[in-house]
Amino acid sequence: MTPQNPTSKDVFISFDQSDDEGLVDGSQGWVSDFHAVLEKFLNQLMSGHPTVWRDVMGLAKNPRFLPGILNDISQTNLLVPVISPSYVTSSWARLEMEAFLEKESENQDTKGNNSVFKVIKTPLNSEKEPTELSGIMAYEFFLKDPETGRIREFNRRFGEKLEHEFLTKTYDLASDIAQSLELLKTASMSKPSNLTSNEKQTTVFLSFGPNDLREEYDMIKRELTGLGFRVVPDRQYPISAVGFADTIRKFLSEAESSIHLVGDEYGLIPYGYTQSVCEIQNLLAAEKSTHTTFKRLIWIKPGTRNREKSQEKFIENLKTTPALLAGADLIERPIEELKSIIIGTYFQINEQNSSNKYASLTWGEAEPDLLYLICDQEDRSSIREVSRFLYELGFEVRLPSFKGSESDVRLAHHERLAEASAIVIYYGNGTELWVDSMLKEVRKSPAYGRKSPLLCKPVILLGGEKIPEKLDFMTHQAEIMEAFEGIIPRNELSRHLQKITQPEPGNAN
Repeated sequence: MTPQNPTSKDVFISFDQSDDEGLVDGSQGWVSDFHAVLEKFLNQLMSGHPTVWRDVMGLAKNPRFLPGILNDISQTNLLVPVISPSYVTSSWARLEMEAFLEKESENQDTKGNNSVFKVIKTPLNSEKEPTELSGIMAYEFFLKDPETGRIREFNRRFGEKLEHEFLTKTYDLASDIAQSLELLKTASMSKPSNLTSNEKQTTVFLSFGPNDLREEYDMIKRELTGLGFRVVPDRQYPISAVGFADTIRKFLSEAESSIHLVGDEYGLIPYGYTQSVCEIQNLLAAEKSTHTTFKRLIWIKPGTRNREKSQEKFIENLKTTPALLAGADLIERPIEELKSIIIGTYFQINEQNSSNKYASLTWGEAEPDLLYLICDQEDRSSIREVSRFLYELGFEVRLPSFKGSESDVRLAHHERLAEASAIVIYYGNGTELWVDSMLKEVRKSPAYGRKSPLLCKPVILLGGEKIPEKLDFMTHQAEIMEAFEGIIPRNELSRHLQKITQPEPGNAN
C-alpha cells in the first residue's frame, strides 16, 4: 500500500469513503480498484514509480491529522477528484480540493499545465458540481443507455465489456497524467531540455463537446497521443461568455492543425452564447484558417439517428457555407476510415516539421548489430535467459533504462529504437495496452532518428503467466512467439532473426 505520508508526492486521489465500499463483504471498493490500476499503468508508462496516494483511512476527519494531510495535499503535483453525488456533499472532500487549488493559484511553475484530472464515477447535474471544477475536462467512467437513459458504471465486476471500458479509460487517464508529470519535471529543471529537434511534439486541436461522441473522441485522442502528438485542449478552460472563446483561440494558436467531430447531438451552449461548444470551436478554427495555412479535418458521423434539429441546421451550414469550411476537408465516413486519414495527414505535417522524414516504417536493409529487447520493469530479471540467447546469436542486446531522470530515460529509449537492427518485445507483466503502445513506438522510430528501416518484423515474446489475454493476442505488426514457463523458442527466434544476418535478395519481410 502507498505510504500515507509519502516523501515524493505525484498524484492525490480525492474521494468520498462511500464510493469505496465493496459490493460484497470483503471485496475491494471501486476507488481502491481504480487506485491500484492507475498506479500500475503509471509504473508502466514512467520510470521511477510515481507516487499515487489518498487518505485511505479517512484521517482527515480527525482534527489531530487534518493539518498534516492538507499539507501533504498542498505539496502534491496533481489532483484526481472522484466525482459522485456523495463527493460533492462531503465537507472533507471540499477541504482536500481547496488545499490543492490554493496551492495551484500560487504556483507559477504549473500554470498552463493540466494539474486537475476530473474523474466522474457517477454523473450528477452540472449545477451541483463544485464551481472550481466546472471548467475542467472530465474522464467519464460510465455509459448512458440511449434507449432507457440508465447509467452503467465502468466496473471490473460488472462484466467483460464494462471491465474493458474501465481499464481503457484508466489507461487514457494514466497516459495524460504521465505527460503532465513529465512536463512538470521538465519545467522544474534549470538546464535546457534534452529533447532533440526530432522529438518536438506536433500539436493537434481535437474538438470536444457532445456526449454522443465520447467513444469517438477517446479513440482519436488515444490514436494521436499514441503516435506522439500533443492533443489540446489539455488543461482547464472556462465555460463563460468571455473566457471560453479566448481560451479556445489560445489552444488553436498552439496547434498546427485541428480535428472537429460532429455527431447527432448539438451539445452544450456556453453561457452568453447562442451556438454550441462544437460550433464555436469550428468557427474559431475557420477564422484561423482564413489567415493562415492551418489545416483542418471535419468528421460528420454517418447516418441520421435521432439527430437534433439544431444539429441538422449546423451540419447543413457546414456543407453549404464556404466560410465554415475554410482550410478544411469534410469527411462523412466510418470512424475507422477517419483514423487512416488522420495518420496520412499528420504524418505529412510531422514530415514538414522534422529534419527526419516521419514516414511509415517498412522492412528493408539495416546494419545487423544492435537488438533492443523491450520489457516492463518487473520483467527485468525474467528475461536474462532470453537476453543471453540473443547475445549468443551475435547481437549486441540492449534493455530499457529504468533509472535516471524522465528525460534521460525517454531519450535512451528513443535512441535504441532508432539504432536497433531488430526489436523483441517481452509480453510478461505488461498489459495488452502496454504492448500496443510499444508497437506504436516502433512505428514512430523514424521520428527518433532511424535512417534505415528494420529488416524483419519485431517479435512479441509471450512469457510470464499463461492467461487468455496473451493467448488471444494477435497483430499483423509483429511475429508472435511463446516463451511460457521459461522455455525459449530458440529455433523459431533463430530462423526469424537470420533475415538480418542472411537477408534474401528482394525479400523485405
